[in-house]
Amino acid sequence: MAVVPPGLAPGTPKNRYDYVLLYSQSVDNPSGVVDLASVELEKDERAEIVTCEVVWPSGQPEGKLIPIIDGDVYGGGAQIVLRVGWSSTIVPPTDNQIITDSFPSGAREFFMFGTPRSPDALENTTLKVKSKMAARIVTDRAVTGTVTVRYWGYKYKGPESLAAAYPFGNITFGGSIYDPNTRRMIASVYKSTPVTMDAWDTLPGGVKQDKPIIHPLIRYAINSNATTPNVPYDFRYATGNVATEDQDMYWDLTPEAKRGFIKITHVGVRAAANLKGWGINVNGELRPDPNWVPATTTYNPYHFGYHYLSLMAGATAVTGFDFWYPLRRLIEPIYIWREIGRFQIIDNGTSVSANAVTVVVRGVQVIE
Repeated sequence: MAVVPPGLAPGTPKNRYDYVLLYSQSVDNPSGVVDLASVELEKDERAEIVTCEVVWPSGQPEGKLIPIIDGDVYGGGAQIVLRVGWSSTIVPPTDNQIITDSFPSGAREFFMFGTPRSPDALENTTLKVKSKMAARIVTDRAVTGTVTVRYWGYKYKGPESLAAAYPFGNITFGGSIYDPNTRRMIASVYKSTPVTMDAWDTLPGGVKQDKPIIHPLIRYAINSNATTPNVPYDFRYATGNVATEDQDMYWDLTPEAKRGFIKITHVGVRAAANLKGWGINVNGELRPDPNWVPATTTYNPYHFGYHYLSLMAGATAVTGFDFWYPLRRLIEPIYIWREIGRFQIIDNGTSVSANAVTVVVRGVQVIE
């Protein structure tokens, strides 16, 4: 009998939540940029995508997934960029065991675009679908096999169904937001949007929002260069440290650059040989740990994606388990507001090879 460690949560969104399957499309042998077929809603239907899952052929080159909502490549293709594949996937597979353990550094949580049916705009960043939904798969190398993308969430039939799910009537954002790391109040523009059939795509997570625009932020990056020993490595596109602009983790939110802020709630790091740790440098200060968060091949609390485990049943080794680890929530969110923030890693004094480390952030971006 399989030995299940504490915190193991088997199954798919269908049997772990009351979400319904909104979208399921497959493509054989994808290569380059491939847009999957759309699924259309009825005129009196609205949907919100809470989570997604991807079936990827074992051992094949990995890629990226970008949602297409109401015909719009979400956020211009850079707001949500999901790493998908066999090992370093952000979103859950369908047929695997999912580790949801809890460490002092924060709990692992099942992947979600946002919290559905919440009146808080910074929480309710589910993808709001008014007419149709699809997905874009991007691969650098051809994949042999079938890739399947599924969206899960809620579907509402008519205004009565929507009103029953959102009895408070509005999703609200604004006022002052407290940053626990700096003990300051982040000033923001007030916004209150009615939850109606007509205004559905103007809600947070929708593609027709007026400013302030509130999106889920999900981004991964891979170090395209080797690290310089004992020198922090920035995942910055302008310096060539990441291969594509949608992997850029250098956020210039100084008042002269752009208005708004970023709230980072979850982090994932896939470690490599000689990696020592990671941190998010905000205005010259490392967070959440000024001495770097440990991330080695033997100790990495923020590991995500697949990991092979050899479990023990008494004195007998039980092997053959591939477990999937969700991203871990930070104890306190990290805000970047009117300053420069950057994701950094540091080696142990010996260089980390190029293309060896994958990092992920998840949170919310507000564009004013």
